[in-house]
Amino acid sequence: MLNRGVFFLSVFGINYCLNTILLINLATIELLIINSFLCSVFLLSSKMENKIKGNLKNTARALYINFFRLLLCLIFILPHLFELKRASKNYIFSFITIYFLYSFYEIFLRIKKNQ
Repeated sequence: MLNRGVFFLSVFGINYCLNTILLINLATIELLIINSFLCSVFLLSSKMENKIKGNLKNTARALYINFFRLLLCLIFILPHLFELKRASKNYIFSFITIYFLYSFYEIFLRIKKNQ
């Protein structure tokens, strides 16, 4: 759990630095909201996975968890999808980047756990 927390904090720090260097113009609170939401989604899905571990096969469980994550993320990002402002596009790009960083980290943890 500590490694996961350190990873989430480091992703926020990297995202904040890139936001500042590249002049993306997202407020710090927006970055914090994105990171907090994704952190909670991944922690919640991890808890759900542990709860349904014995009921489903690995493939079905992975599909179920990923569908749940994507559904929550779509609901979260929906207000920004239909805005044509540059800030909304930057918000969406930042969200997608952070989502995939968290996803790759989850994959890395699973590979490390299976070895």
